[in-house]
Amino acid sequence: MKTLAIGCVVLSLLVPAAAFSRGGGMGSHHSGSVTGGAFGTGSRMPIKATRALLAAALDGSLANAEMRIDPHFRFRVPVAVPGVDTKILNPRDTWADKAAYDAQAKKLVTMFRENFKKFEAHVGKDVLDAAPALAEAAE
Repeated sequence: MKTLAIGCVVLSLLVPAAAFSRGGGMGSHHSGSVTGGAFGTGSRMPIKATRALLAAALDGSLANAEMRIDPHFRFRVPVAVPGVDTKILNPRDTWADKAAYDAQAKKLVTMFRENFKKFEAHVGKDVLDAAPALAEAAE
């Protein structure tokens, strides 16, 4: 169970952010890209922050951390982790152009929902209810 939790933390913190900074194409992302804007304008996540996030997942401290719900992807994200700039935990805060971030988030959610349609008949209501949603406005 701990391994699943670690995987969820890593994916929830890194993959969507990487997708944003890579222009929404999940096929071309790498987990180090996270901050500052669309492809070509962002910067890599500091290795110290990556290590701090993984350490917090492994030592169990994330289990008691204050969390927020991402408005687009609906996963829980820690509000603060020792050794991690809080902006990294909310990628929208790293973008100078918040409207561009919101547009990219909306595009990514739309792409996910379109792709997931082929699986909808094979999953329960709980999975469908957990799918990303198009948020009217981000945080």
